[in-house]
Amino acid sequence: NVANLFLARATARTREVAVRTALGAGSRRLARQFLTESVVITAIGSALALVVAYWGSRLLVSKAPTSIPRASEIGIDGNVLLFLLGLAVVTALIFGVVPALQMSRGMPIASLREGGRGARGGLALRGLRQALVVSEVALAVVLVVGASLLVKSFWKMERVDPGFVPDRMLVVQIQLPQSRYGGYADGDRVRAFYADVYR
Repeated sequence: NVANLFLARATARTREVAVRTALGAGSRRLARQFLTESVVITAIGSALALVVAYWGSRLLVSKAPTSIPRASEIGIDGNVLLFLLGLAVVTALIFGVVPALQMSRGMPIASLREGGRGARGGLALRGLRQALVVSEVALAVVLVVGASLLVKSFWKMERVDPGFVPDRMLVVQIQLPQSRYGGYADGDRVRAFYADVYR
């Protein structure tokens, strides 16, 4: 989403970059400006994502049943922070600097005419924006399909006939002491014990 915002913002600033280039601003100066803006925006987006992920994981863990093994260990660790940092750096570099370099090179004169009407960025910029939109839609479709299949499976599992009436039933686990029923030799005694219990 931050990358799409960068590309849309860069497209909207085509005329501004054209004027700066006409006044003598070099590609390095434009790249520095765009990089500074992208670093700030990416840092804010990453911080918000980290806060949402932290509180969201805490909420999900607090609502999770105690039967889930190692549920207390679910959370944000160093690997997640490193991945977020790497993704933020890549996003800031690629989608902050590349549009500035593309627009500063060979800026069409038509973008300065008629108040910049019709200036929509280069073909490469549009292609990158379209590729991002397609990838986001594809990921969203995968997530929606996966979530719907999960809900459908859970709904079907809730309606499976277990073969008995589960209402007003009590489940008890029995662990026989190893001092009296340990070893293979006591297998007959264990079976006899459970046979007496089931009677």
